Amino acid sequence: MEIYGQMRRLGLKCDNFTYPFVLKCCANLSSIWLGKCVHSLSLRIGLESDMYVGTSLIDMYVKCGEMSDARSLFDKMTVRDVSSWNALIAGHMKDGEICFAEDLFRRMLCKNIVSWTAMISGYTQNGLAEQALVLFDEMLRKDSEVKPNWLESYSSWNQTTVATMSCYQIYMLTPACGRRWTI
Repeated sequence: MEIYGQMRRLGLKCDNFTYPFVLKCCANLSSIWLGKCVHSLSLRIGLESDMYVGTSLIDMYVKCGEMSDARSLFDKMTVRDVSSWNALIAGHMKDGEICFAEDLFRRMLCKNIVSWTAMISGYTQNGLAEQALVLFDEMLRKDSEVKPNWLESYSSWNQTTVATMSCYQIYMLTPACGRRWTI
C-alpha cells in the first residue's frame, strides 16, 4: 500500500494491472474503507468494465464480508471469467449461503478445479459432508477435463474434507465383500 501511495503522490497513473494488486492488499488488511476508496478511484479512470479489476473488487468485497456489494458488482459485470464466478461462490459458501453458491455453480458454463474445490470444501465447512461426497463423485464421473490434483486439493481443504474424501477413496477401492459401509 505504501508503494501505491507513493505512486499517487508522484502523479503516476494507475491502470488495470495496478488495481488488482492494490485491491488484494485491501482484502488482506480487511480494510473495506480503503477498498471502497480504491474502487472509487478505479471507476474515476474508467476501469468499471475491466474484468480483472472487477474480479479483484468482488474478491475484496467477499473477504471484507460485504457480500451484497460483491453480488451487485458481479451482476453488473458484462464479461466474467471463471475467477469472477469462483470468488463469489467461495464468498457465499463462507457465509453459509449454500443456495446462492449452488445456483451460481449450476449456472457456470466453464468450471475448473477451483470451482469444484470451493463447493466441496464449502459443503464440509457448513457441515454438509454428504453433499460434498455427492459433488466430489460427480466431478470424478463427469466427462469434463477437471480432475483433482490430490496434493493441491488437500492443501486447500479442511481436515474434515480430507478425512471424508480419504474414507470415500478407501470405500471405492475396497471390493464389495458383503460388508456394509457407513460414511
